[in-house]
Amino acid sequence: MIATAAVAAVVLLVGGAFGVQYLISPKSYDECMLSEMRGQDQAMFSTARITCERRHAVEVAIPITSDDWRWTNDRLYALVTLSDQILTGYTPTRAQFAFSTETCAETDVNAMEKHIPSIAKNGGFQLGIMAPSDPKCLHMLELWGTRK
Repeated sequence: MIATAAVAAVVLLVGGAFGVQYLISPKSYDECMLSEMRGQDQAMFSTARITCERRHAVEVAIPITSDDWRWTNDRLYALVTLSDQILTGYTPTRAQFAFSTETCAETDVNAMEKHIPSIAKNGGFQLGIMAPSDPKCLHMLELWGTRK
């Protein structure tokens, strides 16, 4: 009987600690930022921002270069594959592209008329986009996602 009471007391104590932690933990990104920055130097802002973006799945712009993605065209879809470096740090949620039926050497990205918003597919490993009948140039204008 005493052993059962002791086990119950330990379970209540441990469970109560987790329950209290849940009740006092920040419920939003803004609350998280206030909590993380309380008493901290301004130099800690970047660290707090990244921490809170991860905890609350905040969608952020993902910095991307031409080396971070590749595309292929099978005339039905232009399929965009992202680099492992991007996929290690982020879960892509959406992107915006511009395309041209001219080669990239002949096309100014600012002159491209069509912008195609795209939703991430397959767990963020590939982005499938509808393309014109024969695109020869594709530019990724924006990539958005959540931090891992």
